Amino acid sequence: MAGRIRLAFDGDRAGVNATERAINLAQEVGVELEVVSLPDGVKDPNELIKKDPALWQAAIDQSQPAVDWVIIARYAEMENLKSAEGKRRFSTIALRIVRGLKDPVEQEHYLSVISEKTGASITAPQRAKLSNEKVAEHQLKKTKIEKEKPTPVQDETEDILAGLAASEKSVRRWLAAVSGEMLDDDNARQAIGLFAKESRRGFRRSSAGLAKNRTVCENSTVEK
Repeated sequence: MAGRIRLAFDGDRAGVNATERAINLAQEVGVELEVVSLPDGVKDPNELIKKDPALWQAAIDQSQPAVDWVIIARYAEMENLKSAEGKRRFSTIALRIVRGLKDPVEQEHYLSVISEKTGASITAPQRAKLSNEKVAEHQLKKTKIEKEKPTPVQDETEDILAGLAASEKSVRRWLAAVSGEMLDDDNARQAIGLFAKESRRGFRRSSAGLAKNRTVCENSTVEK
């Protein structure tokens, strides 16, 4: 995968939303994302290339980081930053984007940009909130992974089943119905499978013996 990707979306709301989604994906895979801004009146790269390939190359050369494009070139222009409501909306959106950035230095940079655009300082509690949300996100992922691991109770239950298979011949036949996929512990799966196999073998021998005895008895009856 390329270390740098350049996008050329429209500057309307749909294009901004698409770029936001792309920023999140780029952060996950560690790709540097940039946006190519098209000149006014140009609908798409194809139109610009047909008009003059040099203009398209110039647009590529002037591409800017996607976060800069979204926060500074788009959202800052969409909102009225002279009003309290406009500043509030801009800060809310911009902080949401900054929250998704992985690099603390990059986060700090854009917090300064937001502060400069709104004329309001980013307070220590707001910075702490960003940090805490990062920790909470990491903890959530960690908890999800841990939930997928076998629990101690689950391990203990499987150990008990393996113990029953070893000590109680009468239950081995019933444990044969336990699927190996239902067990997470390799040792328990192997032990139960071994005893269940032995039990099935013994059951077949026993059934064959009963059938043989029945045949002998029937023959004796006929001879009499």
